[in-house]
Amino acid sequence: MIRSYRKRLFYLTPLLIFLIAALPASGANDTSAAGAALLSINGTAFLDENSDTVFSSGEPGLSGVIIRLMQGDVEIAYAVTGKSGEYAFSSLTPGDYTVSAESAGAAGLTVPASGRYDLTLASLPAYYIDFGFNAPRNATLPFRRYPIMRPTAEMATAWSMQFNASHKAFLSPEISAKLAAAPPASYSLLDQLNYTPSERDQGTCGNCWAWAGTAVMEIDYARQRGTSERFSVQFLNSNFNGGCGSSGACCGGWLSDVADFYGEKGIIVPWRNENALYQDKGTECGSCSAVSPSDISTSPSYAIDSISDVSIPTHGIPQEEAIENIKNVLLQGKAVWFAFFLPDSSSWDSFFSFWGSRPESAVWRPDASCGRGYNPAQGGGHAVLCVGYNDTDPKNRYWVMLNSWGDTASRPAGLFRVNMNMNYNCAYLGLGSAFYWMTLDMSYPEEEGDSSLRGTPLIYSASVNGSDGGPVNTSAQKITATRSWKKAGSGESSSLSSAKRMGIYAATQDRADRDSERDSTGRVHKTEKKSCDCQQD
Repeated sequence: MIRSYRKRLFYLTPLLIFLIAALPASGANDTSAAGAALLSINGTAFLDENSDTVFSSGEPGLSGVIIRLMQGDVEIAYAVTGKSGEYAFSSLTPGDYTVSAESAGAAGLTVPASGRYDLTLASLPAYYIDFGFNAPRNATLPFRRYPIMRPTAEMATAWSMQFNASHKAFLSPEISAKLAAAPPASYSLLDQLNYTPSERDQGTCGNCWAWAGTAVMEIDYARQRGTSERFSVQFLNSNFNGGCGSSGACCGGWLSDVADFYGEKGIIVPWRNENALYQDKGTECGSCSAVSPSDISTSPSYAIDSISDVSIPTHGIPQEEAIENIKNVLLQGKAVWFAFFLPDSSSWDSFFSFWGSRPESAVWRPDASCGRGYNPAQGGGHAVLCVGYNDTDPKNRYWVMLNSWGDTASRPAGLFRVNMNMNYNCAYLGLGSAFYWMTLDMSYPEEEGDSSLRGTPLIYSASVNGSDGGPVNTSAQKITATRSWKKAGSGESSSLSSAKRMGIYAATQDRADRDSERDSTGRVHKTEKKSCDCQQD
């Protein structure tokens, strides 16, 4: 009997070994397989009836649109949109993908402006990958109303106090000497920024401060790491003060809020991550972000060692000294965050008209309203990115500014020019200073094989503006500067690092179910809007 059992076991052993080998491995492989099965890309093709590039409530989906999925130059799948315009690609493995749509009849795309989405899937599904198409029958579109920040008197005072209390930006003695001896006639950092003008559009959300601050970070990363990467504004929007209510990102903020946010997070998230592209164009102050923080993938991400906001001295000094200080920072390869306030509706209407109807070659005078009384119900602020300057003509010197209001027919690059011969001490009765110039000091963990950048000479490639105002690369022109770094948390931080630390913000940390609900595709449907003092104009 025992001999017979042993004989059967002898014949069964190879079969058992084969079956065990065929079973899926446990541990990490199980996790990888499960993760791959969960990855997907989905969105909607829709008729963009008002051409605002947002899939708004009431706009119809388009069926029969072909959506193509690529990896590199190879098409790996395609889908045809359903009755409501929906499509999906499922069971995708982690990796880089490109999603594009074929035009629906004779209609052209309004979103994405580039005609495609470049995505990196790591661990989460990608939602909101929508394709908007023109609606030819709408020949007349409503006037675009642009958002501005409308801080309360308390908040505006806190921002001004923060600016005055912050550390001053480092001014390179070497660059100061060069500016005195042989100043570059023009300079631009625009070629260091990876952006699509029409996609750089905050929509109805008052988060200009975040767009400008994120771009300062992008140019700093290119300066120190040699890589132009597009960072996610949505990551900040969804996470800032819980992403909801009157303290949300769409209700305004300051550069210190950008520094505090990323100082706490410790990472920067690329735009191309799952659900990290900007989706809050239709979000207003008081409502919730369209994307839940948990839906935004943080893999991959870039680590930050330290980040702090610093002010550029421009108040209480002569005009030429203020100009030299701003130039000094720009010539270090650092972009400048510029916030300006206008006191009343007539001043804002003038700027809206300038932005909407004048070409990029026109120069705006920001100090036309200096000395007026500030009207809290009509006045407000806006933050933009200063990427360079041109003073080849002493009578027509200007700063080059990048806005976050998308592009227009006369502003294809989303740029505008600001008169350099402005009154840097401009102020309004009841508010105080009208203009604030700031930047960020940042440091990153050392990469293997890299030497520390702190306190070492840095070489920056300069570029000058051509006759059309656009950047022209001049690799032969080099400027040397020396950076000194302040480590966050070393006792050198500002005593008033942000309005948030003063308790001005009453953060809403929970995303209440009554404020939004998510459908099966992952899209958030807003069901309630809260009032605040930061409405768009």
